[in-house]
Amino acid sequence: RLHGDDTTVPLLARGKTVTARLWTYVRDDRPFAGPAPPAALFYFSRDRTAEHPKRHLARYAGILQADAYAGYGELYWPSRKPGAIREAACWAHFRRKVFELAEVARAPLAAEAVQRIDQVFEAERVVNGCPATDRLTHRQHVVTPLVADLHSWMLATRGRLSRHNDLARALDYALKRWPAFTRFLDDGRICLSNNAAERALRGIALGRKAWLFAGSDRGGERAAMIYTLITTAKLNDLDPRAWLADVLARIADHPASRLDQLLPWNWHRTQTPITAAAAAASASTAAITGCVRCVRPVEGGPRLCASEGTDAPDGAHDRPRPGAGEDRAGQPGLRHAAVCLAQREGCAGVGTGPTARLSCLGSPSGRPAMCSTVTCRRPCQASLPTKCRANPG
Repeated sequence: RLHGDDTTVPLLARGKTVTARLWTYVRDDRPFAGPAPPAALFYFSRDRTAEHPKRHLARYAGILQADAYAGYGELYWPSRKPGAIREAACWAHFRRKVFELAEVARAPLAAEAVQRIDQVFEAERVVNGCPATDRLTHRQHVVTPLVADLHSWMLATRGRLSRHNDLARALDYALKRWPAFTRFLDDGRICLSNNAAERALRGIALGRKAWLFAGSDRGGERAAMIYTLITTAKLNDLDPRAWLADVLARIADHPASRLDQLLPWNWHRTQTPITAAAAAASASTAAITGCVRCVRPVEGGPRLCASEGTDAPDGAHDRPRPGAGEDRAGQPGLRHAAVCLAQREGCAGVGTGPTARLSCLGSPSGRPAMCSTVTCRRPCQASLPTKCRANPG
């Protein structure tokens, strides 16, 4: 069972932007206590033609919960190979059409329709998260009479309305697809709405205000990959940043036969090299380099700050917070400065200029490396296998 939906993405073209699409397909079995972990998959395309969902779901046969987009039509053909996809309509789409008439046009019949639809949602809410068999039993005894009553009322009301009436169009949206709207009554796995896919697309809608457009087709495809990783991590109640940082640090040395251990639903956080080095350090020396974040290396140990003057005990960081557009050395153009805190008692070297970086490297040979920032020349105590780079921006 999948949820499907799509949204617009501006794509940079010659002298303008064109409307491209990001498609999502979400597997979320939590509403019926299913065993499969939740996941989301995103695809990018330059347009919204039917060939795209046909390609995305070429090897899929099952249930697709989506809106009434005509491009899905061929997926529902009985002769389709490897098998027909069963359509499940979204009651939230139907309710939204009627609710707008009740809220804006103050139509009494639309308001009554909303009340009847809400009764179905209220009855369904009782079994949210229950096994599919329990949901099916509840639907057959409680929800089916409500849906049948709603259907009778819709037919009677539609007969009294002109075909040009706005409420008539809203009712026709459901009546013409009534088998798809009532399919949830015969299958406990089907949800009442397609909200799982709409929630997955919410981040794209918010992101459009920040990144404005995709620069190319390849940029759109990369964005789809990144959204797949981030959204799947969120569905599994993970911090995407922490998960990606850990996976990127481990994947090069991780056995290819056990890559499934790094998937969001199998992932377990491991102790990072920085934390391991800090735990081995003495109480008086914090063997760690700051990377534009404040970290607490060991339980009860000193808090080492590497950005914007956040307080740290015992004078580890006493510099004032710079103004916007200045780094700690007074250089314009940098919002943050790279700060080395290799020693607890006051090593606070500051990188200057637009290329400021930290290069505290733990040498594989065991030789202490030096901090490359301007005013700090103390040996770096951290035995780190990889470079610590502070981003001054």
